[in-house]
Amino acid sequence: MTSEELVEPEQWLIEFLRRETQAHAQLSRLSDSRYSCTAELLLDHGRLFTPASAVVGAGTHPSGCAARSASTAAPLSAGLLYVEGWAWGTRRPALRAWSATADGRAQDFTCPRQARAYLGLPLTTETMVTLVVEQSVPLLPGDGMLTPTILQWLRNGVPEGALADAGRPVPGGAEGLRD
Repeated sequence: MTSEELVEPEQWLIEFLRRETQAHAQLSRLSDSRYSCTAELLLDHGRLFTPASAVVGAGTHPSGCAARSASTAAPLSAGLLYVEGWAWGTRRPALRAWSATADGRAQDFTCPRQARAYLGLPLTTETMVTLVVEQSVPLLPGDGMLTPTILQWLRNGVPEGALADAGRPVPGGAEGLRD
């Protein structure tokens, strides 16, 4: 599958983020801010991940997804990355954290069923340890609050070396949505 070929749930997820970005574009924002909202940042820097067919140990309550995914991605020998972003479940999108393989397969250890599409920011191990493990704060909290790290990334863009090269880029990114 090329980056231009999207399955229907991936199309829904991208459209959801584009509508979110367009809604935020109607609001005033700081002139020095690179992005108007996390949806726009995700469209530019996020990656698409294909749901894995089966995951052993799934079933943890979703509120623990950041801690569980971080703990499973932390060992370098596991070959997993930590990702935060949006997942399209059975009916709607939700903020999630999951583990992913370098070749772009999402392994969601927090739900009994995999979501149908995943779009998120794959963090390097160093970034994940600093942000999630040491600070004990997810990058994109489910309550919608903006963390200091995300506020910095919205203003300045994602720092060099913060993201791992995994998954597929979002076709078109956020281009065409900016003034």
